[in-house]
Amino acid sequence: MTAPSKSVECEYVELPDEMHYATEYGTATRFKRVWGGHRFTDAEVEALAAEKTITFKLTRPDGSTETVVGHLEGKLFDPGERDSSPIPFVGFVKEINSDTHAEGVWARTGTKVRFKRSFGSHTFSEGEVKALLADEFVGFIATSSKGGEYEATGKLEQLSFENSEGRVVRYVGFQPDFGH
Repeated sequence: MTAPSKSVECEYVELPDEMHYATEYGTATRFKRVWGGHRFTDAEVEALAAEKTITFKLTRPDGSTETVVGHLEGKLFDPGERDSSPIPFVGFVKEINSDTHAEGVWARTGTKVRFKRSFGSHTFSEGEVKALLADEFVGFIATSSKGGEYEATGKLEQLSFENSEGRVVRYVGFQPDFGH
């Protein structure tokens, strides 16, 4: 098991030619050896470079663990206002666990999104997942952290938080609308 570390230097692994990710904006020829604080072992690097899926245990700062399954994938990073051109890269992509997350095309943006399948103690049914992806409100009885019940109504929203390294992480998740 590997614990996340803030002091890990950026280390790259060169990819075989057949895995280079070529785009009109340039070509990505390497990937970061560290993901989520986990440094890929030599065997994991070999498997990833052979276009295989790997599995490893990740230990979070709070001591909890997670089994991560994933593979390498070429993508474009949009630097936003800092630059006008996307930047090609090859990175580790965590595969979805359908017990804990749902994914599909979000009607609001027309893009594929992934979000937690639960909110508090409530797990969204398949019908609720479909409604959330259709950009509809979903309502249910939820339990507060103090044990009281309340009606939660909300929908998917673009959310963000600042991680321990000061980086803003954007994601899509259920957002209760207490005024609805």
